[in-house]
Order: sequence, then C-alpha cells, then structure tokens
Amino acid sequence: MYAIGDQKMIDAINANTEGLAEKLMERGIAWKANSVEEAAQAAGLDAAVLAETVKTFNGYVDAGVDADFGRTAFNGKVEDGTVYVVKLQSAYHLTFGGLTIDAQTRVLNTEGNVIPGLYAAGDAVGNFEGDIHQSGFCITQVLWMGRTAGQVAAK
Repeated sequence: MYAIGDQKMIDAINANTEGLAEKLMERGIAWKANSVEEAAQAAGLDAAVLAETVKTFNGYVDAGVDADFGRTAFNGKVEDGTVYVVKLQSAYHLTFGGLTIDAQTRVLNTEGNVIPGLYAAGDAVGNFEGDIHQSGFCITQVLWMGRTAGQVAAK
C-alpha cells in the first residue's frame, strides 16, 4: 500500500522522527515530485489512477465524509506542490494460531472432534475474529477464553 501526501505530511513525519522521510527516500521506498502524476511515475504507479484517487480523496475531505469507507476524520487534503509517495508494508505485532476450539475452549482435531485434555485460548486460536484483527477486541477474547479454559479443565 502507499501513503500519498504533500509537504504537510512530511513535516508531520519529521516532527515525530526527524529525518525519517529522507531516510525512506534514501532506501528507495519514498519518492518526491512536483505533482501527483510525477510522484506516481517515480514510484512506478499509474499516474492517471493516482491523480483520480487523490482527487476523490480531496473531495471526501471537502465533504467531511469518505463515501467509500465512512471515514469522517481527515488530516487534510493532498495539496498542489511537492508531493510524496511512501510505500508501506503491513506488519503484525502478534501471531495468530490456527487451532480450532469449541465453545468450551477444547481443541478440535481436523475432523472436528474434541482432543481430550487439550484446551487453547488467546492468539493460539484461529478463526475467532474472522479475516481481520480487531485491536482491543482481543482483551475480551483472551479473558473469556482463559477463564473458560480454566473452568472446563478444572472440571
């Protein structure tokens, strides 16, 4: 994915971590240009598509709502002038397991049968949150699973 911004974005990045934007450009994962189209070309992106995306985004900022995703908080429009494209990569700070459990936190085998004496809770469990990770939601999940596993195992 890519972050697209203007000098205000770079100033905010540098205010938090001085020189970060320049280091990203040195590493070849950020590009600076005089227009959205030039920045897109430097990054190897389709210039027309990026220009239209920025135009749409700026319209959402003006309207105060993102019609595609419902976003209502914005840091501002991407303005004319110096434009930056920064290549981003998603990374997780935790692991997701793949163990399947029942409502009593008992681990199930590949046929869906309970494995006697084996319980799982927290991030060792797969398929609990669906396809996405809901930050903050895990606390409830871990508390419920841990308590349930302890109670069932004690019985």
